[in-house]
Amino acid sequence: MPVTTRKKINRKNTTSLATKKTPFPKNIEPMLATLVDKPFDEPGWSYEIKWDGYRAIAYLRNRKVDLISRNNKPFNEKFYPIIQELSGWEANCVLDGEVIIVNDEGLSDFGALQNWRSEADGHLVYYVFDILWNDGNSLLNYSLLERRKILQSIVPAEGLIRMSNEVKANGIELFEVAASMGLEGIIAKKIESGYTPGIRSKEWLKIKTEKRQEAVIGGYTKNEKTSKKFSALLMGVYDSGEFVYIGPVGTGFNQKMQQEILDKLSPLKTAKCPFKEVPEYNKPSRFRPNPPKAEVTWVKPQIVAEISFRASTKDGALRQPSFKGLREDKKATQVTFENTTQTTDIINSKAKDKSISKGIFQKPKPERKSLLNPVDETQVRNVNGHEI
Repeated sequence: MPVTTRKKINRKNTTSLATKKTPFPKNIEPMLATLVDKPFDEPGWSYEIKWDGYRAIAYLRNRKVDLISRNNKPFNEKFYPIIQELSGWEANCVLDGEVIIVNDEGLSDFGALQNWRSEADGHLVYYVFDILWNDGNSLLNYSLLERRKILQSIVPAEGLIRMSNEVKANGIELFEVAASMGLEGIIAKKIESGYTPGIRSKEWLKIKTEKRQEAVIGGYTKNEKTSKKFSALLMGVYDSGEFVYIGPVGTGFNQKMQQEILDKLSPLKTAKCPFKEVPEYNKPSRFRPNPPKAEVTWVKPQIVAEISFRASTKDGALRQPSFKGLREDKKATQVTFENTTQTTDIINSKAKDKSISKGIFQKPKPERKSLLNPVDETQVRNVNGHEI
């Protein structure tokens, strides 16, 4: 996805746009943020928490709702409670946000989100941070500040649908809080920014507390005499249309997760290596001069995962990578190596410190939870080793 800077839009006439009706939109690609290397303070920018979940666009029209992933897949059946709640809204609008699971402390749990089937698996929340169309009016050329005011008038104060509010803090201070709480990072947005679908803009920036990279599984290895389901996943990204190897990932999953991954990979097995060049998966290293002999199984590169890592080499290989989870909301062919932009290339001045307001996170209220998902073919669940 190309990085671009939006053309300057005359904001003086945005109020008059309300009289110019536009058709209900379809297949809007989310606006994307540019990754930068460090937090900053700057007038004219606002700061939000970066939620660790699935990006989703919600289309609401005459109480009919469609929740669509970043790679244009429907989430209606998977996240049915959100659909049920949005169906009760009278608004006709298009929303942008993130579906997450919040734990007992009100923090997002990406691992729990992957395995979510019903309310018993965790408290589902749709954090909405933008509105793109409302009641016959396209809001793409409205400023972020104007769009937020409209959004605040629509989103209820309580429920599964929540407003992802701007945090009253400077970027550096909020980043430090996010890092101390183990959050993924923060998002910085220009308050005058419009919404550019499908574009990775420099008017939205993301700053991560740890290095992360989306990657596609191209195979897996199994060391001799191991009791594990597999020893490592062989990961790759696309570069100029070619699938290139960036390294193995052998940590971050337990036996149950490994079995779930194998179940998804099983129908994708292939005799041909999918990478541009065959990886040296048995290659000794400084840390493993005599690695155990491993057998490899190749798979078609269709399953996307997210991994954390310490650093990357000049040729793109990852150091100390760890598996974080599968990304059902990402298309494999769109996964490329995400290079970090220098913050100073975009921001050159600092803003004065402010104090961080309380109440960023909302803990879920205790409630009775159902094990049943009405769209599942089977309602049998394994609870403490017993099928019920």
